[in-house]
Amino acid sequence: MNNYRVPYMGSKHSISEWVLDNISMNVDNQEERTLIDAFGGGASISSAAKDYENLLYPGFKEVVYNELNTQIYELVKMMQEQPEVVLEWSRKWISREEFNKYKFDDNAYGGFVSVVWSFGRQG
Repeated sequence: MNNYRVPYMGSKHSISEWVLDNISMNVDNQEERTLIDAFGGGASISSAAKDYENLLYPGFKEVVYNELNTQIYELVKMMQEQPEVVLEWSRKWISREEFNKYKFDDNAYGGFVSVVWSFGRQG
């Protein structure tokens, strides 16, 4: 599995292979496979689907990731397009003051701060 998933509430990471196994068994045309991750969250299913082609089964022709939470959507997008930036963020300490300053920003950094540095959701 790749590391594009976010440690997000309700993560499907632990069941992602099971989900994809069951979807794969029920698809008639293996050449036209599109996975729509309608409630994408931390992208566990989408990430697993993109890795899937390198594992046991033919890959999905297309993976469509959808998420209503702008912060999480932007964070997942940043992890895919500029993983080095997110890695750099992960190396720095974020104080409670910085957390409170950025936790509601509708961008990738706001998503990172709100998910990774949530202070046990006590912030």
